[in-house]
Amino acid sequence: MDAIERYRPKLPGPVWARIGPDCHRAVAKAGPATPKEARDWLGALAHAAAHADACGRPTKAEHLLTPEAIEW
Repeated sequence: MDAIERYRPKLPGPVWARIGPDCHRAVAKAGPATPKEARDWLGALAHAAAHADACGRPTKAEHLLTPEAIEW
């Protein structure tokens, strides 16, 4: 989906370079139904991954989208 490939959040370039590929992969794998849904999911995941990156925690979607990660 073009909306996934073109998505770029308002995050510092080096941060997006570290987390972006996995965010794109995870959202593409999840299969959003619409471009808006893809952008919404990417936005939420990108900001969660950026926060985890800043805290020195794992940034992969599989680590972020767990009950344990959501609670911290």
